[in-house]
Amino acid sequence: MYKSKRIVVQKGMFTIHGDDQTPLEDIERLKPWLKRIDIKYEQTDIIKAELQMAGVTQSSLFPELSGLAQELREYWKQ
Repeated sequence: MYKSKRIVVQKGMFTIHGDDQTPLEDIERLKPWLKRIDIKYEQTDIIKAELQMAGVTQSSLFPELSGLAQELREYWKQ
C-alpha cells in the first residue's frame, strides 16, 4: 500500500463520498465528532508560536524540502 509521507506525519485520512456531495458538517450522524474552531487573525502569531513550542513546525507537517525551506524562511525573518 502506498502512503504519502505527508499523510503519515499529519495522520491524515480520506473520506469517500461517491456521488453524494453533502458537506460532512451537514451529515447528522457525524455532528457529535465534528467541531468548528474559528481563529481570529490577530491570534495567528500567538498560535504559531505555541505550536512551534509543541514541536509542530512547517518541516514536521510538510516533511519535504519545501517544508524545511519555509520553516527556515520564517525563522530567519524574525
